Amino acid sequence: MALFLETTRLTLRRPNKGDIERFLECASHETIFDMTDLFGFPLTKKNLSKRISEQDDSSESGADSPFWIYEKETGEIIGGISLSDIDRKNSNAKIVVWITPSQRNLGYASEASKAIVDYGFEKLGLERIYGECSSGNIECERVYENAGMMREGTLRHKYAKNGEYIDVNSFGIIKSDWETERNSPPFKLETSRLIIRTFRKTDVESVRESFNDPLFAEFTDHIKQPYTIQSAKDFIRKATNLRRTKSGLYYAVELKETGRVIGEVHLSWIFWQQMYSEFGFAISPKYWNKGYGTEAAGELLRYAFEDLGMRRIVGIAMSGNVPSRRLMEKLGMKLECVAKEEWQYKDDYADFAHYVILKSEWAQVK
Repeated sequence: MALFLETTRLTLRRPNKGDIERFLECASHETIFDMTDLFGFPLTKKNLSKRISEQDDSSESGADSPFWIYEKETGEIIGGISLSDIDRKNSNAKIVVWITPSQRNLGYASEASKAIVDYGFEKLGLERIYGECSSGNIECERVYENAGMMREGTLRHKYAKNGEYIDVNSFGIIKSDWETERNSPPFKLETSRLIIRTFRKTDVESVRESFNDPLFAEFTDHIKQPYTIQSAKDFIRKATNLRRTKSGLYYAVELKETGRVIGEVHLSWIFWQQMYSEFGFAISPKYWNKGYGTEAAGELLRYAFEDLGMRRIVGIAMSGNVPSRRLMEKLGMKLECVAKEEWQYKDDYADFAHYVILKSEWAQVK
């Protein structure tokens, strides 16, 4: 069994009693106690030595696989991570990770978590890895999602802590999902001026720039203004997780000439058994009236009908959103209805126009 793991910036090593003093400085923070029950607070050298001995025993029995996280550049301990509660019979394990407060929000927890997930599937032969965090712990949820885990549900009042019962959100990943993600070739469609592809983490700034425009607030309530870097990160994370579950396919629209992401197209609410889906698009206002939206949305329809075998696709726009309605009409979609006060928009309810195109109709107008 490996005694250490390496990532781009980190080394993950088994607990070492020779590093106790350094570890105490790293772990002696009440915020860590708030997030995990690995240590009591205040943490003492005696308690830590006892915990290391317990981890040594559980490692020998195969019930736990703990590591301390070291920053490569400085050699300093910055946190801890483990696969604990290893259930050999069912090949399940729980991931627990924490980072000292001064080193948070630098991506270290996500980097370590990806490494431990790879280790669990490759070296330990696990079938499922899961993680838990208190409801509302957005920071921890993002770490699990960045490691490829999907939200599985909320366990109400699972733990009692400080005299209160805590709701816990559960995240998980199974081996087949992990293998698919690692082995899947990059998705890409091309038109004369555009590339339509899966989102990358490096797209964050382009996505923020594309969606950070008050004109979006005129016809949509889900692209919140101002659109921040965190908004872009959350959107890319959501797009990645929806693709993993095949419940939604969100793709970046990249301008070939510049390599910049100028918007997105998507298939959402996919009913695979009925081969029916809703589709949508959002192009940066800076690129309106240049035909990019029609070009990207048309290619998405082609992909949906020809490659995915969709039977029926619906597009929905606020009734007053004339540009989007015209775009759908250019694609051969027909107005099916205008639903009165269908959804809430800002402080009121708005009418929404539903456009539909069938595969047989698309074949005649493509």
